Amino acid sequence: LSFVDKERVWVLCDSVGYKTAVCGVYFGCQFTDDSNAVYNSLIYSVILQEQALLRKKGYRTVIMGDMNGHVGNVAGVGIVGNKSKINPNGLQLLNFLKDSEMQMINRMCTKIGKCSTHVCVPLASGIWTRQVENSSSVIDYVLISKEHESTVDSMTIDDSTHGFGGDSDHNMVFVKLKDYFVVKSLISGLLIQKPTWNIKEDQDFSQYSDLLDKYSKDVDKSCVNSFAGSL
Repeated sequence: LSFVDKERVWVLCDSVGYKTAVCGVYFGCQFTDDSNAVYNSLIYSVILQEQALLRKKGYRTVIMGDMNGHVGNVAGVGIVGNKSKINPNGLQLLNFLKDSEMQMINRMCTKIGKCSTHVCVPLASGIWTRQVENSSSVIDYVLISKEHESTVDSMTIDDSTHGFGGDSDHNMVFVKLKDYFVVKSLISGLLIQKPTWNIKEDQDFSQYSDLLDKYSKDVDKSCVNSFAGSL
């Protein structure tokens, strides 16, 4: 199953608040003959084992990426406001959620628990993760270990303004998780500084957009590992 290394990459992050494991992943397109069914199921099987191991080690686990699946609009199963279609890739995703006991942030509401017990107000701002001409769909998702769903603060899907840059038919997706970080010093006493962008309406995203456009043009996107290694 070494081919899975071309389709997913894990990044581990330790903070004062949590140990977090983030997986970026891509699943094959949904064709009419479902020709990627086995390919995608093997990717799911590997990630299922990996996320279970990481959670046993105390990691808050996040899986995000292009799942190329439609999950419908039934509350608690699909995404409220979504289109009704569920395709085979979507069924694989829904089965993975059950097997892994993970929560799909796209479908979470502002109140933790079953939507049947209250009026469901979506946590996410925006719905459509892919838009091309007159077609809109949800095929990109963010999942989180169920025991950590209360740490999700917000989700933003940029399906209206498209103001964050990048040359893609997929919209930018941002998820904000509750955490606590401290600034560490090098032995020399110099502070480690990295550029950050806060997701706010009045934020200047020009520098961020320029960097994203640069990577979109210069980076070999043959697999997620090569793309991640260039950043």
